[in-house]
Amino acid sequence: AHPELSLDAVEIARPVLEVLGYFARTNGDLLGRSNVRFHRADARPFVRAAAARDLRWDLVVGDLVHPQRDGGGRLYTREHFAAVRAALARGGRFVAWFPLHELPPPALRTAVATFLDVFPDASAWLAYLNARTPALALVGGARALALSYAAHAARVADPVHEERWGDTLLHRPAELVAAFVAERPALARLAAGAPVATDDRPLVEYEAARGWGGSAGL
Repeated sequence: AHPELSLDAVEIARPVLEVLGYFARTNGDLLGRSNVRFHRADARPFVRAAAARDLRWDLVVGDLVHPQRDGGGRLYTREHFAAVRAALARGGRFVAWFPLHELPPPALRTAVATFLDVFPDASAWLAYLNARTPALALVGGARALALSYAAHAARVADPVHEERWGDTLLHRPAELVAAFVAERPALARLAAGAPVATDDRPLVEYEAARGWGGSAGL
């Protein structure tokens, strides 16, 4: 919906890319858009290679990853978060989506501790407001995220934005405010004493697998 922006989409699963064309009517014909580039790759080496080539993004969004699956914990480590930060432009932001329904308290505390270890500022936002599949977004950057209710209300009052954002509910400023959960001080209290996950100690994956009721055999 914003042709003035340039986007890179990274997906490791080939079938996901192969079916995009079948949903052109609902996904805005992503495959036909010149400002969207698709990469079939693992996110970890992709962002590291980008930083090495001095490529930078204003915004990086990490989609939900099942942390209890083998290898999933590699996207919850200090090394990965640091690589993402290195790939951010000045003033850029990283949004990491966490599936709360798959993160028992020890895993969540470690994930938050690891995120805070890399990003000087962070805030938490809640989506999917239900008890079955809640999702938490941690937004990190080098400095505090400044949001203005009045400025957002004025922005979405533009009919163009209202049409673009109508199906997200973000055209209602109260929806955005209601999603806010915590700033860094509260997140730091939550993560106090929790260990930081690293590549050689992927603790989020371990704790998620151990505490996930759906796979007692793990």
